[in-house]
Amino acid sequence: MKKVLSLICLYFFIACSTNPATTNAGGTDIDNGGGTGGGGGGTTNPNAAPAFTLDAYPSGKISLKDYQGKVVYLFFVGYNCPPCIASAPSTQSEIAEKYDTSKLQVLALDVWDGGTGDVANFQIQTGIKYPVLMKASTVGTAYNATNDYSVLVDQNGDIAYSAYGVNITALKEKINQLLGE
Repeated sequence: MKKVLSLICLYFFIACSTNPATTNAGGTDIDNGGGTGGGGGGTTNPNAAPAFTLDAYPSGKISLKDYQGKVVYLFFVGYNCPPCIASAPSTQSEIAEKYDTSKLQVLALDVWDGGTGDVANFQIQTGIKYPVLMKASTVGTAYNATNDYSVLVDQNGDIAYSAYGVNITALKEKINQLLGE
């Protein structure tokens, strides 16, 4: 029995430790390996947030690495998702507007892969002022996130919090802890 359990554990260790970099057809770059640390054959960090670069609404490209040294709140949304539309205003008023932008960045990621009009409508409907990243389904997969999902990435590029929905109290507690406030 011990031998079987050892083999199962070994299998899962090997399966979980392979982190190939991938690119989807939409041009989303994702790197599931190693986080923000240097390479060179060391061990990979299992808590490292997968890196990404996506087109943002209203314009430009945004990479997770652009915010290295900051806490980053990733709000995974569906552009027409009722719970996302209901939760987004509180992410603006209770998180984006309450914290210093030199310490915290809020990003929405549309995992429904809507077009520019869809994400523009989401931003208008919800009143959010922070960027909405488009065509983010591949990033959602890398984070095991669906629509209406929250992730906090700490200053070192590690996932510090993840949960379904938007629990403002829990998010603010964790953000305050990460920022030392």
